[in-house]
Amino acid sequence: MIERAVLKTDRSRCVSLRRHYDSTPEDVWEAWTSPVRLRRWLGEVTGDLSEGGTLTLDMGEGESATIEIIRCDAPHRLVVNWSDPNVPDTTAHLRISADGERTLVEFEHIGHLDSDATRSFGEGWEDFLDRLGELLAGSAVTSRPWDEVTAALDPHWNPLAEAPTRDDRWPTVTPDGARVVIAAHRTYAAAPQNVWNAITDPKRLGAWFADVDTSDSGPGDDQEGRSWRAVFTNGAAAGTIRECTTGRELVTTWKWDHEDTGSVLHVALEPVGEGTLLRIEQRDAPTDGASGYGAGWYAMLASLTIHLDGRKPTEADWEADFALAQRTVAPFTRARS
Repeated sequence: MIERAVLKTDRSRCVSLRRHYDSTPEDVWEAWTSPVRLRRWLGEVTGDLSEGGTLTLDMGEGESATIEIIRCDAPHRLVVNWSDPNVPDTTAHLRISADGERTLVEFEHIGHLDSDATRSFGEGWEDFLDRLGELLAGSAVTSRPWDEVTAALDPHWNPLAEAPTRDDRWPTVTPDGARVVIAAHRTYAAAPQNVWNAITDPKRLGAWFADVDTSDSGPGDDQEGRSWRAVFTNGAAAGTIRECTTGRELVTTWKWDHEDTGSVLHVALEPVGEGTLLRIEQRDAPTDGASGYGAGWYAMLASLTIHLDGRKPTEADWEADFALAQRTVAPFTRARS
């Protein structure tokens, strides 16, 4: 049984498929990453198959793609930039996880896709996932002619491609006078106090966000009026805390060293069941690079997920989530007068 969806943002569409296999995550991962096994169900790969490498995938019948591996976290996650002659700039995201005695494969392909490209990607990947199932079951892998594939799958994918579902996972950029407001959110399976500590304790911030100096303040302290400075791999930012309601809300100025003017960052926490909804609004942000700001916050909030799970996010994790969000966050263009 396969689950299909087409999701849309202001600028992109995402082909989404979910399927269970009667195999282990390790076996499924190897089927996605071993050149010998890939040849049997997906295509011939040549090049550098390591994280950061670039390879070529030949799927036969004149279909090929150039792939850049952004994140390779065996046996759970693979993120690649995908380019082919028809759709040059897309990103594919594979997640593999144990689900009882079976393995769940979640696959998304995101890019600036029109209806035809969306339908083609959806049908093509569904056919490949059928072939993967045959491989994992030890059966002969069936390569069907494309006209047979489309005849069988058009009734499923045509309606999805023409009427995609709105996808609200991604950051948004909204005009506000001469500047913009950037908003992002994420729900965590952690108590609000745990999330609050993770975003205010300098030691914990250093584990997932940046090296932060907050004038020796700690979680739960009266932080209003305190200054802070955060050092990232690509620069540094600084600000002053304007408002702080412990456990619930934090408002601070924010200015990168290379910027002439700053913005205001508003962070709010809200209990949701046994978890926590975290919302970020960056107000009075610059229009130049606004989509990069949004993608950066998405990647940061994803890194916080990893931290709250008790693991340490890597630079490659950030790059992978940034690449995914870049495909979805629309660049802001000021309307002509």
